[in-house]
Amino acid sequence: MLVPLLAGLEYLNITNKSNFIKFLFAAILIAAISFSAYQYPQYNHYLLYVSIFINLALILNMYVGDAFIKHNKGTVFIFAFYIACPFVLAMLFYQLHHHKLLLFASMVLIWISDSGAYFVGSQIGKNKLFPKISPGKTWEGLIGAGMLTLISAYIFSSFDNTHDFRFWTGFALIIWIMGVYGDLVASHVKRLYQIKDSGTILPGHGGFFDRFDAFIFIMPFILLYITLSS
Repeated sequence: MLVPLLAGLEYLNITNKSNFIKFLFAAILIAAISFSAYQYPQYNHYLLYVSIFINLALILNMYVGDAFIKHNKGTVFIFAFYIACPFVLAMLFYQLHHHKLLLFASMVLIWISDSGAYFVGSQIGKNKLFPKISPGKTWEGLIGAGMLTLISAYIFSSFDNTHDFRFWTGFALIIWIMGVYGDLVASHVKRLYQIKDSGTILPGHGGFFDRFDAFIFIMPFILLYITLSS
């Protein structure tokens, strides 16, 4: 759980100028979530629902104002469910259900979608997607990311004897659409606090929160999709 701890520390520093006590409390909260998830997996759907609710609230926050993030006193709890829960639930889910291909595919497709949006947008992008929050994102980049993600999902489907292409199409669409919102939510948080990167621990790439923002945001929706498709 080192990655969510480091990403969470960066998030707390961004939003609430974290100190050692806050980080220690957050670490204890993550440990409690992890213990309960592994000991009582029958209740994990509640963690999943809370995580999804937090993500939807963060999306709504982009459209209606900044109070949910900037003036919220429960930042540590938001961090625990926004950042820690996706990692805990993903690791446990894929271990229990032996969906290692889906875990690997989700990480690859997230990278492809993100890279596709960047390269297509930088080459032919003209129409801004959400200039107030992320001036670099374009509709052309969004469409390019979607096409590349769907093509890659088709390739993955040829190696999967359990799920058909219809499943993989839905899988890819969730990664594509929620990946965009994951980037926008992370950009919104950083823009509110007037910073470019969450940290400097990864030279040239920012911090752990910068690198895993899409994974953090997408994973609860992917897990819900897999659960409902089973």
